[in-house]
Amino acid sequence: MSQDPIQEQSSIPVPASDTNQKILLTNNQILTKYDLELSSPDEILRFEGFEYYDKIVAKDTHLYSILNTRKMGAASFPWWLEPANASLEALKQKDFCLFALKLIEGDMKNHFRMFLEAIPKGFAISEMVFSEIKDGVWKGKTFVSKFIHHSQKLFTFKAKPTTGFDIFAKDIQTYKEVPIPANRVVHTVFDGEPPYGRPILEKCYFYAWLKKEIGFKFWGVFLERFGGPTAIITYPSSDPDSTLQNQALAALKDLQNETGMVLPDSFKIDYLRVAQGDISYRELIDTCNAEMTKAVLGATQTVQEGTKGSYSLARVHDLVRHEYKLSDTSMLQNVIQFQVIRRLCDLNFSQPLYPAFVFGESMSGAAPEKEMEVV
Repeated sequence: MSQDPIQEQSSIPVPASDTNQKILLTNNQILTKYDLELSSPDEILRFEGFEYYDKIVAKDTHLYSILNTRKMGAASFPWWLEPANASLEALKQKDFCLFALKLIEGDMKNHFRMFLEAIPKGFAISEMVFSEIKDGVWKGKTFVSKFIHHSQKLFTFKAKPTTGFDIFAKDIQTYKEVPIPANRVVHTVFDGEPPYGRPILEKCYFYAWLKKEIGFKFWGVFLERFGGPTAIITYPSSDPDSTLQNQALAALKDLQNETGMVLPDSFKIDYLRVAQGDISYRELIDTCNAEMTKAVLGATQTVQEGTKGSYSLARVHDLVRHEYKLSDTSMLQNVIQFQVIRRLCDLNFSQPLYPAFVFGESMSGAAPEKEMEVV
């Protein structure tokens, strides 16, 4: 009999001699009895943590730039609300949600960019602070006064058989895990299954490391040693007591500090330059940058000039970039719709008629700036 008390159900036939064995604990019972912490599918996060990603983004200007380009592209789209239907109640709930969104502290575009932190790191957690409207038409109703955006490293996820997972915050002082009500957070997930998603930095870290550790580091060593030409002084070999050799060595030392020198006509000065080889460090760095750009933006000519560029190729790259924007705004739209708008309606109306939160480049009817003071 197996020594392991935890066994899983299996469709593999059991030998006759083992038919009396009993399964002591099924998978569902495990999830019911124990809080099992879920781990990220990204190996870098499992072994290095979010601090590693923070370091490479902070020290790589190209990676920092393309990530900001990706986030700002989606956050800059105009947005508006559309009522659930043509009824007066649906219009009323749309007007309230519009009013409530405008009350949120800070620029909504900045909040969108913070939600889109899920792109580089797989997921983003933002806390919603609820308050009550004190006066006016909507007096007594609940709204979100502000979003507090937290670092991903402060949270863990534990499996639950009914809800899928629960969110826990790490208390830095006591090192205890505090459960967080799911209805108090906005949980954005990028390119993968909740709760961790798949961070886009997973595809960039190798090139960022290679560029730093091989490209810049060894290029710096190379330039320090061979950046300037090496001076060579040749002298007649018929020097019995090495006098000419000593004079040549002294001349080489003076050459580092003097702009002009007087040498015997038997001395000859040459300069030796050291080549890097067929592939230079600069080419390695450019290649790493191009690979990261393709991973984040889908094309290279959106942020850097191609070696074989043309208008048609640049146009194709721009279209690819546009598709990325549409995908990101779709993710944002779902987050706001189901985690903000839906909660506002559920908290304030007995029969919610959820207005649609819409991102787009144009809208039918009124111009975006007339519907929302956000463009």
